[in-house]
Amino acid sequence: MIDAEVGGATANSFVTLAEAEAYFAERPDASPWAAADGMTKERALLMAARMLERLRWHGARATATQALGWPRAGAPGAEEGAVPRVIKDAQCEEALAWLRPELVHRRRLRAAGVTTAEIDGAREAYSPPATDELLSPDARMLLTGWVRRGGALVTDGEEA
Repeated sequence: MIDAEVGGATANSFVTLAEAEAYFAERPDASPWAAADGMTKERALLMAARMLERLRWHGARATATQALGWPRAGAPGAEEGAVPRVIKDAQCEEALAWLRPELVHRRRLRAAGVTTAEIDGAREAYSPPATDELLSPDARMLLTGWVRRGGALVTDGEEA
């Protein structure tokens, strides 16, 4: 179940299911979202939140008791005590990507260390395994400037 209480000690999502529904009602090409049932949508949103939580955000957590990385203090452009709309939008985009089987399949191949795959004459080459990379290029683009190193997606295990 989604808990999107801003700054909550048990929060597991930056957006509610209702907020995500409103986002996708305005977004073109959201057919995987529209086709999914409520439980699948919630799972995709929770996975997306977990992926965003792996990033190193600018600033510091607003409180020591909050479960998620937002809200933040000292993050440029962030309103105190709030989750910026762009973070919520990025979570929605990442959730949509988790509903696209072809993207999830590619992620699994990359995580397994596959560097080249060919199916019916179509060939793809992958970088070395990237287990923390977001699936959605739209989410990555939205987050430019919100994570450390000039917008590069940096995992918590790396130094800034």
